[in-house]
Amino acid sequence: MKTFIISITVSLLTFTSCKKEDSATLVMPPVVVIYSATNQTDSTCEFYGSVELEGTNPVLLKGFCWNIDSFPTISNFKSENGSGLDVFDTTAYLLTPQTKYYVRAYATTSSGTHYSSATLGFSTLP
Repeated sequence: MKTFIISITVSLLTFTSCKKEDSATLVMPPVVVIYSATNQTDSTCEFYGSVELEGTNPVLLKGFCWNIDSFPTISNFKSENGSGLDVFDTTAYLLTPQTKYYVRAYATTSSGTHYSSATLGFSTLP
């Protein structure tokens, strides 16, 4: 009788331990690129970038963010340049003369805001 009970217990443990685990959903971020910060004046600068690949979720908003800090975010100065895939540009106004700024491109999806891997630095003229 003891042999029978032990084999039933081992069989139950085998069946319950073979349960398949739930797999996590992989979210691919968009690929955002900044090409240039150019045509600086004492108070303006033009930025060019693109969303090369949307990833898992559609791009709801894209643009540029800039600041005197070397890692600008959308909580700093920013532009809003529409949604989806394509090349986009903007001009930043009211910059301070003779000041070093940094700029990144960004894309916002339902999974959050994603930034270009490159951050460009530029200086306004006197």
